[in-house]
Amino acid sequence: MAIKKFLIEIGVEEIPAGVGELISSQLKEKFPELIRERRISEIEIDLGYTPSRIVIVGKISAKSGSEKKLIAGPSYDVAFKNNKPTPAYFGFLRSQKASEKDVVIQETKKGKYVFVNKIQPAVPAQKILCEVFPFVFEKISLPKYMVWDDSGLRFIRPVRWLLALFDDNLLNLKLGKLHSQTYTFIRENGEFKRYKVKTIKDYFKIIKTHGIVLSPEDRRKKIQKLLEKKAKSLGACVYPNFELLSEVNDLVEKPFVISCDFKSQYLKLPEVVLLASMAKYQRVFAVVDKSGKIKNNFLAVLEGKPKAVKNVKMHYEFVLNSRLWDADYFLTQDRKESLESRVPKLSTVLHHQKLGTLWDKVDAMVKMAQKLGEILKINAQEIQDLTRAAYLCKADLLTKMVYEFPSLEGIMGGIYAQLDGERNEVADAISQHYKPRTNEDGLPSTKLSALLSVIDKLYNVIGFLGLGLMPSGSEDPFTIRRQVQAIVRILIHYQLEIDIENLFDVAYFHLKDKLEIEKEKVYGIFQNLIIERFEVLMREEDISRDLIAAVVKVNFTKPAEVYFRIRKLLRIYDNK
Repeated sequence: MAIKKFLIEIGVEEIPAGVGELISSQLKEKFPELIRERRISEIEIDLGYTPSRIVIVGKISAKSGSEKKLIAGPSYDVAFKNNKPTPAYFGFLRSQKASEKDVVIQETKKGKYVFVNKIQPAVPAQKILCEVFPFVFEKISLPKYMVWDDSGLRFIRPVRWLLALFDDNLLNLKLGKLHSQTYTFIRENGEFKRYKVKTIKDYFKIIKTHGIVLSPEDRRKKIQKLLEKKAKSLGACVYPNFELLSEVNDLVEKPFVISCDFKSQYLKLPEVVLLASMAKYQRVFAVVDKSGKIKNNFLAVLEGKPKAVKNVKMHYEFVLNSRLWDADYFLTQDRKESLESRVPKLSTVLHHQKLGTLWDKVDAMVKMAQKLGEILKINAQEIQDLTRAAYLCKADLLTKMVYEFPSLEGIMGGIYAQLDGERNEVADAISQHYKPRTNEDGLPSTKLSALLSVIDKLYNVIGFLGLGLMPSGSEDPFTIRRQVQAIVRILIHYQLEIDIENLFDVAYFHLKDKLEIEKEKVYGIFQNLIIERFEVLMREEDISRDLIAAVVKVNFTKPAEVYFRIRKLLRIYDNK
């Protein structure tokens, strides 16, 4: 059967960062699936997206296959009386546009029925595309929706144009009030200009001529290459920031990089503050010298080359210098008060309506630190450092710097603790106690910071579970699963030989008066979550489900011990 090419471009107002991939993945999965359901034997698609357009290009069978189908009619007793056809029989044939030669009589579970053999004719691929595409598009699941006219069409941003070609001819698609045309639109000097598209090949030529990169992977590589080239011209290297690179990649379709400077006086600011200021306010990249020290240059990724590069550069520099002045001011103001002096003020900050204030949490964490240290038999100095870190770890939430840069919580606490003259072990524990923030994030780098992380997360988990705030299905608004998985990861990595029940009691004892669910039930849920997240981690290490299930069933009390039991069994198996 002949194979035809098709192209669909959906032009939209700027798609927020991170949403393009979500749209692309759903279209890539659902579109071919529904096309195949229409008896199309060959369908192959590729997707690209930029902030302004979503592009589907593919190959498809010219038409669907025909199909013979049995259509059920009346029962035999209704269709025949005294072995003669009734009006119901002939009415059924007329409704199906069938003749008596198409009739089949078959026994079913309900008795004998009349059927007709009917040929479902082949359907042109154009018609199938026109039927399926709007249906799939309207079913895309998104975090938010906008409605911009009375058609009822919803999407992340308003759809402004629709280009569709089938075998280099117009494909008559309809989406809301939009009808497809043979035009694309490209932004030039801040305005969209219309371009006639004659063929699919012509479309890609226009796109390439204007420097637009449809593939997000190729665009990311191009941005990285442009950044590296510009940094090299400054005798520097780009400070790696994959998260920022991914965000910027979703915000431009024809990347262009410029270098700018900020006042060298701001190099005295902590590195994390410089990086946060650049990433948050302007989405620009820091550069470092050969020793890894940040330079007073930065790189900005623009949407195409502007007419007045100098003016754009001046704007970026003015804004960043203003923000760094603010950051310097925040630092100066914060240093007027020590972390320790801020701790009592945590009593004015609500942690949770039913769990109390942040002071209540800190007070419990200090006692939990003492108890956990005793259970694990760490030395007196370590217990002292751990309880001190627990006492100070939330104080930076009251600083101007963390108010402005929430991503620096804990990190600024560690910096301020060092400036206050606290022991390095205490400062490190404060700095890292939020880690790991995600399932992919690295673990705290010291045992003390790992223990503080466990205490912080354990308080949250037992508190929320005890209030009945359990995760359900894909919903986990209090990130309980992620925090439990972090606890399990730390227990395994640092070989912390502590019983699950003892771990539970460390937190429960200081929360019991606030909780609404009986202890046994909360413990059962907590235990199941520990086992569930342990199994997830083991599967990520490609350990067989059967082995995991077998070991977990036998005395699962200490996750670290169970993990090393599994590893021992694997070594024995490998040596056979």
